[in-house]
Amino acid sequence: MSVRIIKAKKEHLTAMGQLWWEMMLFHRDVDAFFNPRDGSIPGFEENMVRRLMKSKEGLALVALDGEKVVGYLLAEIQGPGVAFDRERWVYIDDTAVTQEYRRRGLGAKLYARTLKWTQKKGLKRIQLSTADANKTSNAFWQKQGFQPYMHILAQDI
Repeated sequence: MSVRIIKAKKEHLTAMGQLWWEMMLFHRDVDAFFNPRDGSIPGFEENMVRRLMKSKEGLALVALDGEKVVGYLLAEIQGPGVAFDRERWVYIDDTAVTQEYRRRGLGAKLYARTLKWTQKKGLKRIQLSTADANKTSNAFWQKQGFQPYMHILAQDI
């Protein structure tokens, strides 16, 4: 397998949207709260991918097997916050690898490229969120060196 990691281009948008939908269905199976809204792919493409592709503070990567998009990672620089004395940081918004390519190191390659980008920007922190019930994602990110530092609590009423 010869997969390469590159910055996303306009021609990758449709495949990224389809992969995002696949990821959303996976998350829905983990926790029904994440049930995606029909017709939401164009919003993802416009409000996430295109926005990050255009921004100097955004990163949109794809993993390509030939010309086929088999994974992506979206990240952006955030901060500084108004309430805390801390520097800016990178927030990983989304990471997805299509089912047939999982457990082959693509997520780690996407993250390694993000780590280099973060260092090149002179930043020293990367944050992300995962669903507590998503044991696969939590295990992956902890393997990359991430540790829990905050809990988001919810109550359905």
